[in-house]
Amino acid sequence: MIHLLDPIPFTIENDSHLGLSEVQGMLFSDGSNLIIEFRLADTVIGVMKTEAKQVSIPLSDVLSLRYAKKYFGLVSEITLRTRSIKSFAELPDAKLGTVVMKVRRPDRSDAEQFCLAVHEQVLRLRSARLEEGISNMLEEDDAR
Repeated sequence: MIHLLDPIPFTIENDSHLGLSEVQGMLFSDGSNLIIEFRLADTVIGVMKTEAKQVSIPLSDVLSLRYAKKYFGLVSEITLRTRSIKSFAELPDAKLGTVVMKVRRPDRSDAEQFCLAVHEQVLRLRSARLEEGISNMLEEDDAR
């Protein structure tokens, strides 16, 4: 039940603004979609923030959602890959259907659990699609 898991706060370093801003957001699921709520905020003073936006990605479009610790466990990241570049059309610094989100230390455990739960749900959806495809093929063969 991934929709019952806590939202995961994250940041994305905004390379296009030379490090003067970052994307701040929350990653969560409604059970059939991954939802990314985000805003752009300046990193210098911390006062200027854009209005919040939301991107919804069907779980069927998710290729992978991975949690990883890097640099001897000092940095934690969630990497989300989708089937289409369009999935992240509004999200700054997403590249070729991939976005890397940094997770703060207090949220690491929740992030890891969230990624595992979403990965499990994505695998279930793929398995169901495969079974449906196989049963359709068998029905077509029986009809001949």
